[in-house]
Amino acid sequence: MKIDQIAPLTESVPPKFYGGTERIVSYLTEELVRRGHDVTLFASGDSRTSAELVACCDVALRFNPKARNPIPYHVMMLEQVRRRADEFDVLLLAFLGRISPEKGPEAAMEIDTRAIGDAPIAYPVACLPQAWSAGSAFMMLQACLGIRIDGWKREINVERPRLPIGIDNIVIRHLTVGEAKVDLNFRRVGDRIVCYLGERHEGLVPLVVRS
Repeated sequence: MKIDQIAPLTESVPPKFYGGTERIVSYLTEELVRRGHDVTLFASGDSRTSAELVACCDVALRFNPKARNPIPYHVMMLEQVRRRADEFDVLLLAFLGRISPEKGPEAAMEIDTRAIGDAPIAYPVACLPQAWSAGSAFMMLQACLGIRIDGWKREINVERPRLPIGIDNIVIRHLTVGEAKVDLNFRRVGDRIVCYLGERHEGLVPLVVRS
């Protein structure tokens, strides 16, 4: 079987340092070759593989100081894949979840993805930037302000709150815990950050602060 493996260009295959996706691509590629399949790997030029390597950039983008935006490199790689799509029985795309222009609005893609076809299996897209950005506000609340909601006890825990330099006061309004809604205030007082409930609230919620 002729198989096309398409790897991200951020890291080499296998990666020199961190790169979970690229490492799995390497394992899968080498095993497919070992089993006798004709495998072509689209990856960075510093990749090491027993498959046929199509170098879509000289080195992994993370090590190229001139590669400030990875999107054009990946778009050009996808164009190469599109042109050679008829050569392969299977195309395995290890990034973007699936080939989908609406998932990559940053790039003005002129790639006719119909030439490649729809993926037979929907790939989870939880690792896409859109998914990360949707949860980033909650992660920042926990990392910076130290907020943790205990839904079982229906209380608000705040541990070692911090405020960014230049910001002396933050108010989180209508924070919902169970059936209650409260305003949570953070204020810089000297070298300390104090946290207290606002006067406006619907219901009572215990607030536990640990400095």
